[in-house]
Amino acid sequence: MNWEMVGSISELLAAIGVIASLIYVGKQVKGGSKQTRINTSFSIASNAQDGWAPIYNSSDHSRIWNTSLTKVDSLSEEDLGVFLLFFDRQLFNYETAIVAYEEGAFDEDLFATNTTLFRALIHSSGGKYWVKNEGFPLTDRARRYLDVT
Repeated sequence: MNWEMVGSISELLAAIGVIASLIYVGKQVKGGSKQTRINTSFSIASNAQDGWAPIYNSSDHSRIWNTSLTKVDSLSEEDLGVFLLFFDRQLFNYETAIVAYEEGAFDEDLFATNTTLFRALIHSSGGKYWVKNEGFPLTDRARRYLDVT
């Protein structure tokens, strides 16, 4: 065997090693991306639970929330203020979910479920009141997802 053949075999082995390394790195990056999406979904779910907790954990707050969805005009001024704070908090969480979804970090099915919920909320009696009178401006992308003009 001559030195030229040994050199060729060495180059071939080096090329195989590089290809194997690239495949390994690709799998690691893909796994890291998947873990990022999972972590983002859990974070959004946790934020959503934190946003709903004051409503779930108080019968008075539950009454305010439920009334606002169908008869917002029947709320007292104080109850209306409480509702608007809750609504702001929920929509902020949804805006965060939009950013994560559009960046590929939030599961498509979970985002679709969130969008269905928030579309119903924004088109409820209280949601319409919020859009018309009190709400912080929705981003253009939130308006598109929620069908708000």
